[in-house]
Amino acid sequence: MRLFISYTGADTAWAEWIAWQLEAAGHEVTVQAWDFRPGENFVVQMRRALDAAERTLAVVSAAYLESVYGSDEWTAAFVHDRPHSMSLLVIRVEAVPLPRLLQPWIYVDLVGLDAKAAAQELLQGLKQGRRKPAQPPAFPPAARLPARPSFPGRGPAVSNLPPRNPTFTGREALLARLRQQLTAGDGGASRPVAVLAGVLYGLGGVGKTQLALEYAHRYAADYDLVWWIPSENALTIPATLARLAPELGLASQADQEELATAVLDVLRVRDRWLLVFDNAEQPHDLTRWQPGGSGGRVLVTSRNPAWGAFAQPIRVDVLDRAEAVALLLRRTPHQDHVSADELAEQLGDLALALEQAAAYLEQTGMPLTAYLAAYRRRRGELLAKGRPIAYQGQVDTTWQLSTDRLAETSPAGLELLRLCAFLASEAIPLKLFTAAPERLPPALATVTAEDGEAGVQEAAGACYRYSLVARDQVGIQVHRLVQQVVRAQLAEQDHQVLITTAVELLASAFPPVSKLGDPAHWRRCAQLLPHMLAAADHAQSGGLASAATASLLQRAGTYLWYRADYPAALGPLERALILQEATLGPGHPEVGVTLDRLGILLRDQGDLAGARAHLERALAITETALGPDHPDVGRSLRSLGRLLRDQNDLAGARAYLERALILQETALGPNHPAVAGSLRSLGILLRFQGDLAGARAYLERALILQETALGPDHPEVGATLTGLGSSLREQGDLAGARTYLERALVITEGALGPDHPEIGDIHRGLGRVLREEGDLATARTHLERAVAIGEAALGPHHPSVGFTLLHLGLILREQGELASARIHLQRAHTILQATQGPEHPDTQAAAHWLTIP
Repeated sequence: MRLFISYTGADTAWAEWIAWQLEAAGHEVTVQAWDFRPGENFVVQMRRALDAAERTLAVVSAAYLESVYGSDEWTAAFVHDRPHSMSLLVIRVEAVPLPRLLQPWIYVDLVGLDAKAAAQELLQGLKQGRRKPAQPPAFPPAARLPARPSFPGRGPAVSNLPPRNPTFTGREALLARLRQQLTAGDGGASRPVAVLAGVLYGLGGVGKTQLALEYAHRYAADYDLVWWIPSENALTIPATLARLAPELGLASQADQEELATAVLDVLRVRDRWLLVFDNAEQPHDLTRWQPGGSGGRVLVTSRNPAWGAFAQPIRVDVLDRAEAVALLLRRTPHQDHVSADELAEQLGDLALALEQAAAYLEQTGMPLTAYLAAYRRRRGELLAKGRPIAYQGQVDTTWQLSTDRLAETSPAGLELLRLCAFLASEAIPLKLFTAAPERLPPALATVTAEDGEAGVQEAAGACYRYSLVARDQVGIQVHRLVQQVVRAQLAEQDHQVLITTAVELLASAFPPVSKLGDPAHWRRCAQLLPHMLAAADHAQSGGLASAATASLLQRAGTYLWYRADYPAALGPLERALILQEATLGPGHPEVGVTLDRLGILLRDQGDLAGARAHLERALAITETALGPDHPDVGRSLRSLGRLLRDQNDLAGARAYLERALILQETALGPNHPAVAGSLRSLGILLRFQGDLAGARAYLERALILQETALGPDHPEVGATLTGLGSSLREQGDLAGARTYLERALVITEGALGPDHPEIGDIHRGLGRVLREEGDLATARTHLERAVAIGEAALGPHHPSVGFTLLHLGLILREQGELASARIHLQRAHTILQATQGPEHPDTQAAAHWLTIP
């Protein structure tokens, strides 16, 4: 028969054993563990298997009945059943009551049977007609780990395994990888021992021990002996091994180390054993206690990743979000997925923290929403509550041993960890700590002064050895709960010093405002941005906010504005403004700079009235603080001029822009890039006023200045080319306009990416040129792309979207799609009337076309 085996991950051993028996009997079997390969679509493969199978065999256990996929699979088979022709066969492997729909059907019951009886019962269950047995298969007494799956109902004769964790969730990929590692090959000649070994390493509390325990229980039938050896202290290992002696028939003796050696001698010549060294610290701690031979297996859990000479280490990371949410929801009757997701986020998906929270929820009956609200208020207190049954220790104590050892072995590493506790939980580039080495704590400053970045790397390596940090190509990453616990261990004075140090380091490492418009610096900005925001949060919550903190926030907001992440930019800039007014005074020129940035940001978001209020205040502060001829006054004048242009006050805009140009040429010289910016703004304004020749002259002069000062591929060059292309289009030079715009698209897309709002402006310009050239299809493509970019980056009600919809509607009219054209024109009119007013030319144009049938 063609058979499909339906099971859940906790019953993999059963599924494989059943599949082996059935294939040996001549059946054609599909089982996920053998037939679904990485990269394939799980749902598609499942459907094919169910459709192709003559019968579906459901391996029923408590875990299976709780599984969503398991329920779907047996239900799919059940609905096709008829009383005289059943496609579903239930195989019960655990003493659980069956769902009501399955209770009337006769099932195969393997509970309590040995391997021989179970195999016979399984094959008889598939036979039609009388159950007359054929010659019973012999249960092979294999001397070594069997090549075939072992019968899961058989456990090891000798074992001291701790109880299985009934709430173990997920980790199927890691279990499969570990299974492959402990069953493949003969250990390889490169290993110091021939025993196949596996190593699970990772942060304390991440679930290494529970993963090893689940593996040992799940595949216990592969072994005659399983022995669990706590290994935090290497001195206790021989005593645990010695307790195995009576099970092996060895006479007891006074010297535990000699008895442990005798145990290893016995294991060396035996097969089918598994030793689990839990929480080993160093590979050399286990060197003496390896049995050798080739018939056993060794599994190690450790916080130390340096086990490469022993086995290929497997990193155990935090749970994925779906597993974390499932763990919480299994332990509480309140099936609030949203709150569970948020709590998992707050706990960093750390297995121990999730178990501890789940235990507290069980003990108190508290709803998830109430716990989440309490956790946000009292994080440290709740991390000390809840007693997770399957774990030793709690979140507030589990890393204490590691930090104590780090303090002994690497004071510089401990200082690095403490400093990282006041940064974000994202990757931290190690170059940050060399930006201002004189500001580092003493031990870290010493190794940095002596060895530069190599000294910081060594300090980070010391933290990594205890899995207190993770490493990647950028630098190191510290779990948010490790950060929280480290902060809780520090005195208030240490908090103040470390927060101040973090702010100073970031102020030295983050590019100044003058360089933030250059995309060459954006990668560095992106790496440091989360740490700037985190350090600023700590400074403000600790009452340590200063002008330096405000500067960090101002630069963070400016960078985000350049990246066109306008909603994210608003918060840091508003925080910077409040801090600057409090620390520097409301009339300080830095307040003017931040107001200018906020005004430009609001203008780009379409809030022209709010932008004007900020920009007028910025100009007044800057003129008063620096004098009317300072170049920063020119910056404020240009910002206001561009805003008035957007408000269609072209005369007022021209006055501001001309004054800005004169002031900047006088203060900075005629070839400064700031002068080019004012030239471009004036050129665009003159185009709006109909002075196309004057506009072209200003824009061409700006282009020459920018290409010389900034290089031919700078985004400022792209912006000027866009202005020139639009000017040439209005002069009737469509070929020249298209050339400029196509070059602008290449430059701007290369510098800012394909989804920046300026790319949308270029696509709109190209669409208008191509429409006038008669290429409606290509024009439409450009305009549709411009609408998509504008809606995603600026929102569906931004004036830029309205302008593009107007021109797209006109193309649709010309293509004969009148209904669609009217929808686009109506949207354009609504947006432009709300943002630009009824008197704006484009608002009136949209209204005009809507009146024409």
